[in-house]
Amino acid sequence: MKQLFTLVLATLLGLTAQAQKLTDDKVPAAVRAALTKRFPTAKQVAWEKEDAQAYEAKFTVGDNKQSANFDENGKWLSTETNIKKTDIPAAIQSAIAKNFAGYDIGDPEKVESPEGILYEMKLKKEGQKNLEVVFLPDGTVKKQKEHKSGDKKKDKDKDKDKDDDND
Repeated sequence: MKQLFTLVLATLLGLTAQAQKLTDDKVPAAVRAALTKRFPTAKQVAWEKEDAQAYEAKFTVGDNKQSANFDENGKWLSTETNIKKTDIPAAIQSAIAKNFAGYDIGDPEKVESPEGILYEMKLKKEGQKNLEVVFLPDGTVKKQKEHKSGDKKKDKDKDKDKDDDND
């Protein structure tokens, strides 16, 4: 169980190898069936192979952008849902105000797994290192690492678009 949680957390923080895009016919039938069963209204599904053991489906349900990870047998590992800043639990907002004062919140996500719920987001502050932080619902920091952006202009434009969507 702890190993699965570590795998999910590593995936969340992008510690796995570069994902490989896949067409539907390259995804095992059990994995496709698991997605359809868990998310019957999923639209615009795009598949990636996260690593040797995990497949990720990126999709929309209604207005929500989500992604779900499954093992090669179709076992659900986790779901990430983009959320608005206003949907971040109050305990986490308080923790950010106390421990990350002056940081701007970007790309907030609710992460569900068999072990429970986490919240992941990027925190940015002028003159400081950008951070990627995973919180427990009670505001406790579960994991924190420096977030290195590739193309600063591209990331800045992406963040501006997300901020417009999340406000």
